[in-house]
Amino acid sequence: MPTPTPAPTFATHVVRAGDTLTALARRFATTAESLAYWNRARYPSLDPESPAYRPDRIEVGWRLSYLPGTVVDPEDLPPASGP
Repeated sequence: MPTPTPAPTFATHVVRAGDTLTALARRFATTAESLAYWNRARYPSLDPESPAYRPDRIEVGWRLSYLPGTVVDPEDLPPASGP
């Protein structure tokens, strides 16, 4: 039998002064929207489907999860990561 492919492992970045979702997305080879989707459960202001969506507002100390080099497919959204 073939060996199953392991599930991707999320990395974590602690937000520092001056960080933006766009800059972090570039650094991690993903998109700002992907970062928002992965972190929407912990930080509701990052939920792109919410009227309270504020991607321009991330706070120092937030722990953002991400998959380096991966982009979320809007047609196949991942589950929100928990707190």
